[in-house]
Amino acid sequence: MKRNCSAGRAESCDLSVPGRERRTTVGSPYCSTSACSVSSSIELTSCRLQAQIRRRESRRTNAKIFGFFIVFSTFSAKLQKSWKFIRYFVAIFIEYKVFLSIMPKLPPLFNPSNDMALAVDVREYTPPRRIRLMEEELQNLARCWEEGPWGWSMATKQRYLKMGIEEELLPSDEWLKEVRRLASREFSCLYLKELLKAIPSEKLLGREMRFCTRIDEEKEGRIYKSLWSSSGRGIFTTDGLSKDHLRERLEGLLSAQGGYVEDRFYENKLQDCAMEFKVSADGEVEFLGYSVFKAERNGTYQYNIVESQQTLRSMIGVEDELLETLIEYHKTQLGRTAYRGYVGIDMLTTKDGKLHPVVEINFRMNMGILALMLYEKYGSKANVQLTPKREHGFEAGVKDGKLSIGYKP
Repeated sequence: MKRNCSAGRAESCDLSVPGRERRTTVGSPYCSTSACSVSSSIELTSCRLQAQIRRRESRRTNAKIFGFFIVFSTFSAKLQKSWKFIRYFVAIFIEYKVFLSIMPKLPPLFNPSNDMALAVDVREYTPPRRIRLMEEELQNLARCWEEGPWGWSMATKQRYLKMGIEEELLPSDEWLKEVRRLASREFSCLYLKELLKAIPSEKLLGREMRFCTRIDEEKEGRIYKSLWSSSGRGIFTTDGLSKDHLRERLEGLLSAQGGYVEDRFYENKLQDCAMEFKVSADGEVEFLGYSVFKAERNGTYQYNIVESQQTLRSMIGVEDELLETLIEYHKTQLGRTAYRGYVGIDMLTTKDGKLHPVVEINFRMNMGILALMLYEKYGSKANVQLTPKREHGFEAGVKDGKLSIGYKP
């Protein structure tokens, strides 16, 4: 059967973040055909999102100013009336802490089921029982970052609403729909295609990665991926699969999500790695660092290495100039999307010194960023228990510098 892969068209639309002039073409990584018809809506969504963030920060600032005013006025009055300085200072300190505690802030949320929620795209999503158990028993991991969820979706927004968070402090539905599009592996394919045009290096791999909506002729040495999944779920290789079984699985992906991604399976893979970023409210992109992780042959996640950037960089084994070029490219392109928050771009290196620069893009918090945070706090070769120890169930921790999630039946 003939392949049907994504391709660019000549129409144009503008989905740039307000304040940044930009034109894109349909089929480019920054817009889709459906997105073009609602470009003004997406721009409005980006404005609304930034306004929400500004309002939240303004409330925090006002609360801090008000708190300091209370501290100053109360301290002055009490000091004039009494010499019992310590007692009044303690009372004022507690009062100020109360003010800080009521400032608008989204509580951190560990919800790794978010990728599954993106796939079904509903507000009321119930993950499989084992995933629910994992989220419940590993919720302490959320203490590692300041605020917000592991990932955004309609279901995540609904969870915050049920917590009593005001809707004006949460992203709009239009923005969440755009995040779902960006989080799809179809977008990763389009993004990679544009990157390889912009950086035509012989050291870069990935030209065989493609998005398809029909089953092409079966090939050996391939890896297939669903459009939305995480931690290696929804990923399988052609290893040990008959043609009939392979076709059956691909038909399942088409039926469930409308497409799938096909890529070459690199038998000479040397290292799984990633570049980690954070996009601020105004669209500025910060490179947080490199991460190195271990995944099984079928893509199932095993662990991240908690080490210094110098050590991780040496493990990647690719020339600095190429990596710096990629970092600058990503910073520019990510800042042109409507997304705000953490981003991880997974890569892989091969034994002949080449690099697949975009295996997939995770528009969410991820284990690589968590590993960076833990290194800043505990250093290398750390041994830290991050969640309660259990005889049965899930637990997470760092052992001998390796961050992992374990399960005991």
